[in-house]
Amino acid sequence: MTVAGADRGFLLDVGRCTGCAACTLACSTENALGWGRSWRQIVTFNEERLPGVPAFHLSLACNHCNEAPCVPQCPARAISRDPDTGAVLIDGDTCIGCRYCAWVCPYDAPLFDEAASVMTKCTACHHRLTEGLPPACVEACPTDALRYGALEGAARVTGFPDTPAEPRIRFLGVDRVDSPPESTWRAFEGTWRADVSAGAHPAGSRPNPTISLRSEIPLWLFTSAAAALVGWVLAAAVGTVALHPGPFIALAAGALAVSTLHLGRKLRAWRAVTNVRRSRLSREVAGFGAFLTLATLAALWPGASGSVAQGAAAWHGTAHALLVAAGAAGLVALFFVDRVYDPVCPRRRLGLHSADAILTGPAFAAVLQGTGAVYAAFSTLKAVLYVHRHGPTGPRGGWWLGVLRVAALALPAPLWWLAPGAGSGWAYAAIGLFAAGELLDRAEFYEELRVRTPADEARRVLALRRAIKNPVDG
Repeated sequence: MTVAGADRGFLLDVGRCTGCAACTLACSTENALGWGRSWRQIVTFNEERLPGVPAFHLSLACNHCNEAPCVPQCPARAISRDPDTGAVLIDGDTCIGCRYCAWVCPYDAPLFDEAASVMTKCTACHHRLTEGLPPACVEACPTDALRYGALEGAARVTGFPDTPAEPRIRFLGVDRVDSPPESTWRAFEGTWRADVSAGAHPAGSRPNPTISLRSEIPLWLFTSAAAALVGWVLAAAVGTVALHPGPFIALAAGALAVSTLHLGRKLRAWRAVTNVRRSRLSREVAGFGAFLTLATLAALWPGASGSVAQGAAAWHGTAHALLVAAGAAGLVALFFVDRVYDPVCPRRRLGLHSADAILTGPAFAAVLQGTGAVYAAFSTLKAVLYVHRHGPTGPRGGWWLGVLRVAALALPAPLWWLAPGAGSGWAYAAIGLFAAGELLDRAEFYEELRVRTPADEARRVLALRRAIKNPVDG
């Protein structure tokens, strides 16, 4: 497929760039982004000027990639490519503010606009391109380091993320990065830095895009509840666990309500299912919706409510078929839940994480039923994945956190042995202990998620260079 403007993009002469940030200021002014906000940033490689290591600045914004991951992954189909200029643009009237484009972009381009509650990013000054003018950042560059036009030069430079996105940016002067010109203008830095405490960000800097539990509490609660709901239905489909319609529907409604708290534009939440064919997030929403529909129908089916308390053995006909179908749909939904995090989960081993929903759902079903063999298999796998992920150093929160997590997986089995019946206090203790352990592991999961950025890549490469030049003996 031919991409519009595929042969045109940004060109950066790294031998000329002084890191003065005039481009970021021009971007802010041209697009009326407000004081301290810019779609362009300056990433400095080897700011410490380590001897024998290249030192240079990268002026970066959206690269309007030929294979831009944000376009297919936007669940609301709010991101598209302009057919004339080839610029990748976000439609603010369609965007739901889910921030997923920021997760999948390896170049830290999309930014959340707190005032408008939608995502924004560099448009390559689309309005200027259509008039035959260069982007404002290019026009403002005092050293002619930043240009826009026919692509030439190197596609890669040290510290720039290498991805299959085919970014439309090329680097010139790579052979001169050992001694680039240095900016002597620093007056603006102190002025802009004073506004950081008020929520602004200095030109050339960015808010840290690292995901954390604090920023993702709605997703933590939603994904945990989703795994519990699927586990409940699985237990009802194959065992003697009651699927009471009232509590199930209440928990499901609560999970859906909490999930919308993550969105900037909550009333547009319905748009999240409009890109099922390409978006991981759309598949998660559609899959979970299908699961809830089937499970609710099964619980409310005529004749089912009278026998539901007796478990699956009393279910028959259409109600039981719906229950089994809901369980299968639930597993598919949990698979989609996990796939959403693929771009930002760096610690999956063998494609699995101890907190993955696809493991938690069946394990929860086993703990509800007290099925020892099935629970032993899932809990052992979870424990192995947890220990292997943290290694000998243990969790960041301390070794005691790891002990609590492993204990929450191991103790339900002896508690079942003490339980005289499924409704005993020991059985409820086993369920509560397992649930607490899963919430803890899921919380760690969100603390470990990382958005890839050029600044992180530059730091990683520099650390490797430093290690090679200063190897540690023995």
